[in-house]
Amino acid sequence: MRNLWLVLRREYTTRVLSPVFWLVTFLAPVLLGLLMVLPVLLASNVDDDAWTVYVLQDLPLAEKLSGQSLPGRLEFVVLQASEDSLRRRVLQESHTLGIYAMGDTGLKLPTVTYCTNGSPGMNTVGKLHEVLRTLYREQRLLAAGVPAEQLAQTETQVTFKSVRLSEQGEQKGSVLAGYAIGYALAMVNYLLLLIYGSMVMQSVMEEKTSRIMEVLATSVKPVHLMLGKILGIGAVGFTQVILWLVLGTGVSLAVGAALVTTGAGSAAAPPVSMEQVEGATVRSEAMMTEISGALAILDWQLLGLLVFFFICGFLLYSSLFAAVGSSVDQMSDAQQLTPFVIFPIVVPILALSAVVNDPNGALAFWFSMIPLFSPIIMLVRVAAGGVPLWQQLLSMAIMLVSVWGVIQLAARIYRVGILTYGKKPTIREMLRWLRLPA
Repeated sequence: MRNLWLVLRREYTTRVLSPVFWLVTFLAPVLLGLLMVLPVLLASNVDDDAWTVYVLQDLPLAEKLSGQSLPGRLEFVVLQASEDSLRRRVLQESHTLGIYAMGDTGLKLPTVTYCTNGSPGMNTVGKLHEVLRTLYREQRLLAAGVPAEQLAQTETQVTFKSVRLSEQGEQKGSVLAGYAIGYALAMVNYLLLLIYGSMVMQSVMEEKTSRIMEVLATSVKPVHLMLGKILGIGAVGFTQVILWLVLGTGVSLAVGAALVTTGAGSAAAPPVSMEQVEGATVRSEAMMTEISGALAILDWQLLGLLVFFFICGFLLYSSLFAAVGSSVDQMSDAQQLTPFVIFPIVVPILALSAVVNDPNGALAFWFSMIPLFSPIIMLVRVAAGGVPLWQQLLSMAIMLVSVWGVIQLAARIYRVGILTYGKKPTIREMLRWLRLPA
């Protein structure tokens, strides 16, 4: 055990004390924050000039459009002219659009055709389409006999609140929040297993090609050497994740402050009605309810399961990655074997949609019991709620036994592979290595 600790400490200190480690650790949250705030900052500096929309007077809704102008964005001007003269006017003037064809409100699918001599931005096109859709809708409701004063009440904002029940009573959080949290935890676990498992394989290959393994194998048992490397890189990953959480919180606060201070698009924002304000308030309250529900689901039980399945999943997959790395000399050879290790990590991600649709179905149950899939699937099921305690304990027990067995088998491949050079082993040879005594 002393040798295992020495290998673990060496693997941890050499990586944590590396300048590359701190550079990546600090730059990753900063770059992610820039990716979040940069599009908003760039959009706030775009020249969002007002556009003039010419409408032929003979069109069905031309007179109605004259009162739909949005100050600072769209100005509708009705012209008594021909289509050719409208096209010439649009061609001569910048920041202009010309509507020269418009379907009647009685049509099931009316079409509006317009021309421009420039490239209006997405915001401008979106606002134009929104105005036209709203106008068509209002006119069809008026034609159906709906009073004008009731048009503003036709759109209803519905807030949904779900309550999860169990034998202990009501559970915290909503159903949708549980699905979202479970999906997020599954993706985090998937990425961490893939990133740090691959790091184990690369570390084994580097030390094997440099012949350091020959020296270490004379004084350290191969199983201790493999476990020390896996646990050392795992400790590095844990340190990096903690630092990312701390730095990510700070970057998130800085990004929020930057977005508030930019005031992107506020100068040209059109006036809004009281109904729009009330609708935005209701949507904000509903969003805050979902966020609070999602945070309520992150209790100690779910966080404990996350830590358990991450540690066990990391030990299991890292052992497989270490076995692959020890059996080859070149990265090209490793790339031919790594799909056999990566595929079991990808399968539960592909099955997430089916699991979310039926978290207590047969597929979700069996996938959460298979140790290669349970680190991802069980988190989704528990976050969604309704998983009996015996299923959680059974999955954890199977996971522990599987981790122990995989480590023993991987150590047998590792013991022979680290001292094998110049030849890529076949599958038959690796199976023969598994049958060797421990």
